This record gives sequence, structure tokens and C-alpha cells, in this order.
Amino acid sequence: MRESVFHVAFSLPLFVKVHRLITMKNLTPIAKKIILSVIAAVIAIGGFCLIFFLRRDFTMRGGSDASFVVGAVYLVALLYVVIRRLGTFDVVEYAFYRLGESFTRRSEKRYPTAYDFTVNRQEKRQKQKLFFWPILIVAIVMLTAGIVCAIIFNSTIQNS
Repeated sequence: MRESVFHVAFSLPLFVKVHRLITMKNLTPIAKKIILSVIAAVIAIGGFCLIFFLRRDFTMRGGSDASFVVGAVYLVALLYVVIRRLGTFDVVEYAFYRLGESFTRRSEKRYPTAYDFTVNRQEKRQKQKLFFWPILIVAIVMLTAGIVCAIIFNSTIQNS
């Protein structure tokens, strides 16, 4: 049975709420997307506040810098996720997997070759679709806000 976001938020103890939100088990796909969107926005706002207030540059330039940095980080993170999901790092992951496996006493190997490992990863990726819209939207909004603040800051300098 799938639980709604409201059921998880209001009727369960706090540690169960946190565990279920982290693992996102038994949540509807829409609830997962809503939670991912809220988390992406909260992290972006937190990053903006951290940069803006720690630099103590309370001008449009400070807002531009903070917005642009957060947007660029989100965009780079999204590009990394897309590149990783294309299978670019599967062989490197297999090397680290085999390294970790060499320290265990298990005699049988789960993936005897790197090809078997990459095929398994591709099957898992095909089952789990990538939902990147919240991260892309936050990145575009923050980059746009940074550019707009920079234009406003530069126009006020030139007019004075």
C-alpha cells in the first residue's frame, strides 16, 4: 500500500518520518517528485544564503555572485549525474568494486567481468528513470537571477 506525503508527515514519529523520506519507500511517484523538488529548492536557498551572508556583500553584486554560483553548481551536478547515468564511469566503479571485493572472504564473485557489471548497471538504469526537472529548473532560475542581478548592478554603476 502506498502512503501519501501527508500520512508520512503528520501521523508517524519523527525518526520514522526521516527514514521514510530519505529512502522514499512506499511513497507515490508524485510524492517523490514533490519531495525532490522541495529538497532542491531548500538546498539552493540555503546555498544562496550561505554565500550571500558570509561574504557580507549586501549589494546586487553579492546577490548576483551567490545566485550564479549556486546555479552553476546545480548545473554541473546535473551534468555529472547525466554523464554518470550514460555509463561513463562503469569500468572505474567496477575496479573499485573488485578492490573492495578482494578484502572479503567470499569465494564466488558476483560479476566475473567488467562487461557483466556494466550490463547489470545498464539494466538498473533502465528500470529507474532519471527525474531531473527540479534540479534543472532550480539551476536555470538561479543562473537567470544571477545574470539579471549582474545586469542591474552594472547598469546602476554606469548611470552614476
